[in-house]
Amino acid sequence: MSSNLLFFVDEGGFEDYTAMFIEQGFSVDFEDSQRKASKLAKKNSYQVLVAEFSHNPE
Repeated sequence: MSSNLLFFVDEGGFEDYTAMFIEQGFSVDFEDSQRKASKLAKKNSYQVLVAEFSHNPE
């Protein structure tokens, strides 16, 4: 049985590691919307959460 992983990318600009996570045996859900990622995290059970986000105080 594979572990579930949520991969959340807020603004992008970073490499897509989805293929690597799949090679490591994870079932990957990818999301680029903070709202949708939060919804997925509440709905599903994830063993791993990988998130990229930026904080801009402006």
